[in-house]
Amino acid sequence: MIIVSCKKQNHGETAYVGLTLSGVIHIKYCRLGNSLFVGNHSSINHVSNSHLKQKTMSAYAILDLEIFDKEKLQEYKNIAPEIIKKFGGKIIVRGGEPNIVEGNWNPKRVVIIEFPSYEIANDWWNSEDYRKATELRKKGANTNAIIIEGI
Repeated sequence: MIIVSCKKQNHGETAYVGLTLSGVIHIKYCRLGNSLFVGNHSSINHVSNSHLKQKTMSAYAILDLEIFDKEKLQEYKNIAPEIIKKFGGKIIVRGGEPNIVEGNWNPKRVVIIEFPSYEIANDWWNSEDYRKATELRKKGANTNAIIIEGI
């Protein structure tokens, strides 16, 4: 799904209208605190957190950055968290000293972002807003990145 509309509504919820290959679908999913509401233009259903966990798997964006210009990277860091939040993402690891316990991987700066689903994580990565942020990130760091489903 490609998010084609994203609006802040009353009380802090965010509404989305999605587009799939089969055509426009009026999907609306709204977060209010820890609750998720899902539906279409004519009905909205509350999905409890326990039900949500059973029906969807979280996904994670894992980035390994090699920083070469801290000032340029700071420009990215000033805008990226708000874009991540807009897609329901939460930064769960940023930086920290890695303890290499096996293998040849030598990460420089690891960032892990949790998203509500694999689809939403990919929508974030491919969004116009994040593409603009990516250009700033590339001016300050070389990056290896993956998006992977959780369990």
